Amino acid sequence: MSLLFNVNLVYGQFYKENNDTSFIRIAESNNTFALSLYKNIIKENDKNIVFSPLSFSTAFSMLYAGSNKNTEKEIKSVFGFQENDSLKHHKAYGEFLNKLQKYQNENLHIANALWLQKKYSFLPSYQRIIEQYYKSNIFSVDFSDINTHKKINDWGKKNSKGILEKILQSYNPLFKVVINNIALFDAKWEKTFNTSNTKNDIFYTQDAQVSVPFMQENQDVLYRNKDSIITLGLFYKDYKATMIIMMPLKEKKMEHLEKNIEEYWKKTSESFDNEKIMYMKSDLKFESALVRLPKFKINTKLADPISTMIKMGVREAFNDNADFSRITEKKAGLQVQVLEHICEMEFDETGTRIAAATSIALVERGGSRLQVKIDRPFIFIIVDNESTNVMFMGKVNNPSK
Repeated sequence: MSLLFNVNLVYGQFYKENNDTSFIRIAESNNTFALSLYKNIIKENDKNIVFSPLSFSTAFSMLYAGSNKNTEKEIKSVFGFQENDSLKHHKAYGEFLNKLQKYQNENLHIANALWLQKKYSFLPSYQRIIEQYYKSNIFSVDFSDINTHKKINDWGKKNSKGILEKILQSYNPLFKVVINNIALFDAKWEKTFNTSNTKNDIFYTQDAQVSVPFMQENQDVLYRNKDSIITLGLFYKDYKATMIIMMPLKEKKMEHLEKNIEEYWKKTSESFDNEKIMYMKSDLKFESALVRLPKFKINTKLADPISTMIKMGVREAFNDNADFSRITEKKAGLQVQVLEHICEMEFDETGTRIAAATSIALVERGGSRLQVKIDRPFIFIIVDNESTNVMFMGKVNNPSK
């Protein structure tokens, strides 16, 4: 089973009508990055997976603020940051995060933190950007004190409402700067599933049949059956967001779907063109249906995100050519040594809870780079019904795992 989900915030007509082009550009860039990242991390991956492009993009946008020269160009290119003026980008990105959270209300919580080695100081220009536009907490710490590792993880646990126990697993007393982002999505269905209807049934993986709990309920949904792919849209409370599920009906169709995910997503996202989706422009239509879905939980730690970023085009940030001269007043150069992304998701009768964290740790240039590798195919996409912005994506192969 392959599950791709996109918490795609559709701030559509309101922002289009008010000519909020910067918001739309950032949402579109984030979506482009999301689909590209998905295609890169699913290669040779047959396990369930969930991740947050929104968290990734936000953490790297904060890193981007301190980058310079070719390092800056690479980050800008891979993440699709479109403003030529860096300060304009950060102002627009800050407004984007504010509007996203304001519209989603209690559904979405975003938190940022920067941790700086004592006796180091942020450049005033960098600190101003981080505090003003990203509302980031800033902490002065001693990384040689092992308790600092606990402080970072305690901050992550608090801001993920206890879902994420360890947002930073690798630790090095030689860290100089750590950047953290938390993206927490906790939303109820517009119509919840009755737990008394949940019963075990057969789910067909690529090579086996497994018995898992299936939820069942009559629902008003978005639906399309075309090209041997079923597309299903499930609404969250007050129509603030939608989960889009794409399930190929033929085994080999999944490979085709994932290879052409940008095209399929474009066809689907074009449907979201006005408040609460009162009508559709494409063949994705409102239907009343008896919906049966498996319950599942997914825990993911991306195996080697540094290698993924390098393949996508962010290279200098991780080697001795890195230029992060706009972060601190220290003359010693910095490079990224650790990049971690973890995400946990629970999908049940009441709704969906997803917490994701991205951590970036920098050391003085010349330090060795730590690498961690962990393994992990119905596609699901969660959509905010006011922006087409991808916050989370995932893949489920076996909900019994």
